[in-house]
Amino acid sequence: MKLLFQDLDPPCGTEVRRRRSGLAIVAVAFGVVALLLSGFIESTLVGMRESTIGSRLGHIQVSRIGYFRVGQSEPFAYLLPQDSEVRTMIERLPE
Repeated sequence: MKLLFQDLDPPCGTEVRRRRSGLAIVAVAFGVVALLLSGFIESTLVGMRESTIGSRLGHIQVSRIGYFRVGQSEPFAYLLPQDSEVRTMIERLPE
């Protein structure tokens, strides 16, 4: 019976509880910091990807003749027509 209750009250109970509580606080703090940093890193990578795409370096761009010379001021005039062969070929490509 004495062996059964031995772990409930260790000889230096307060010190052990303090150490255990400190370790738990450190573990939780480490987890929170890891979550925050992983979100920050993921957000940075998504931002880099989107800026690469937006700066016209990351994707193939198909445009009508004359768009890069004069079409930037009126981009909707240089859209590919709905019945264009090029447009239907592009739409059939897998993503």
